[in-house]
Amino acid sequence: MVIELGAMYSVLGALFIAAFATHSDLSNLIFLSISHIQGIAQLLIIIRVADSRAFDGTACINDGPIASLKFRVTASTANSIQEIHDLED
Repeated sequence: MVIELGAMYSVLGALFIAAFATHSDLSNLIFLSISHIQGIAQLLIIIRVADSRAFDGTACINDGPIASLKFRVTASTANSIQEIHDLED
């Protein structure tokens, strides 16, 4: 449901971009109302969380450990790291 609540703001943002690109006066109306829509969407998300109807963690279950992030060290990155250490000394 959080996605649907955020979609209100996203759709209005897309409409604003389209209206602004065409130099339409509708962009002024959308610009004035987008802050209200953003506030309404945030309040609806807060109400949903307060009523315990939000994401509860059961939709995403990880069967194994989370893999650590590993970077490949190349000659250029090794030289850059050495240069940084030389500057610190």
